[in-house]
Amino acid sequence: MKKENRSVLALAAVLLFLTPFLSSCLKTKNCNIEITQEEKSWFPYDTSHLAVFESDSGNYDSVTFSPEFNYADGEISEGSTCQASSYFFMQTTDNSGQKYNLGRYLLYKQESQGSPIVQSSISFVDLELFQNSITDSELLVSVTGNPLETIDSLVVGDTTYRNVQHISDEDTARLSFSQLKNIYFSENFRLIRYDIKSTEEVFELIDFYDNQ
Repeated sequence: MKKENRSVLALAAVLLFLTPFLSSCLKTKNCNIEITQEEKSWFPYDTSHLAVFESDSGNYDSVTFSPEFNYADGEISEGSTCQASSYFFMQTTDNSGQKYNLGRYLLYKQESQGSPIVQSSISFVDLELFQNSITDSELLVSVTGNPLETIDSLVVGDTTYRNVQHISDEDTARLSFSQLKNIYFSENFRLIRYDIKSTEEVFELIDFYDNQ
């Protein structure tokens, strides 16, 4: 037997002998962290909802919502942070009738110094908005950390909305792949108004109902 082969076999034998000891040194833990139903009440929509919008040109658009996706850590290495998430997509259709994702609402929970914290975010293509905590009342722009512009009131159809949050022209410029600009959210983070870049149409919410 060649010397090189003997060396390889000897190394393999040593590794086989050490494997149980190495495995015992890799400590793990089980995560008991998940997004609760109470925390999910932050979500302004569920899969049964339908939002209908009409433009100033008389065109209609509808937004539906995907099923909820949930993820939670199980057994992980002891040094890692336990985390869980729950999210769903806003969906509409393009000119050919194909459904596509307009944006996403996300809840994210992780351990922080022994107690879990819950954050949230709303994403539109390449623009993400977030809250440091779901108890916060304003959305921040992830890229800058600045809050969205807040408008005291906005009339949409027959409804006056208070404390409306607006994705401004500066923020909208980051939505390079989106069809939308000048997006407005109600106080509970529902979409109530938006402009279409290509046609300059302004769409406003005219109906919102349970689609079951």
